[in-house]
Amino acid sequence: MAFRLDLELSGINELLKLKAYTDPKLYEKALKGGLSYASRSVPTTAAKAIRERYNITSSRIKQDIKGPFITSDQATIVFSRKPPSALQYGGKDPMRPGRGLTVMVQRGQRKPVARGFIVRSGALQGKPFQRVSDQPNAKLRFVSGPSIGSIVLRNSSFGQLIRTEMEIRMNEQFIKGIQRVLDSAARGYGR
Repeated sequence: MAFRLDLELSGINELLKLKAYTDPKLYEKALKGGLSYASRSVPTTAAKAIRERYNITSSRIKQDIKGPFITSDQATIVFSRKPPSALQYGGKDPMRPGRGLTVMVQRGQRKPVARGFIVRSGALQGKPFQRVSDQPNAKLRFVSGPSIGSIVLRNSSFGQLIRTEMEIRMNEQFIKGIQRVLDSAARGYGR
């Protein structure tokens, strides 16, 4: 299943006004430089925005973001849809009897997982599971948190806010990337 997220770059409208006064090759190079610079900022910006709201490490978030893959006029960034385990979201299984697995997906909100536990021995040692029913021999289900792709691309609690922060940062970086190319050409480099 593929999702497409189009973020609007507002700096492009200002650049169109300069097109009449610039060399066409330099203009194209500036556009590519701006796109490259903006798209490379996405993984760091997304990781920071998610980390502020969700209880998962930045390195784990960046592991699920691939790219950017840049073509002539567009950049593709892939957000993984494979969900991290509940342990990545601070899952705990206290040793005291009667207490089960708890997970803190969103910062400051630790929630219990009904019939959840962490396996103590065997091949699945250290993995979080949940019994499907109260029966002692009930089937087990692996417990995971939301995927990075669903946090960013779907209607998660903070999805729209994260996308807005990414869009703002991309616009800033797009303008900086264009400025770097134009400054380089003005100094005599990159022509």
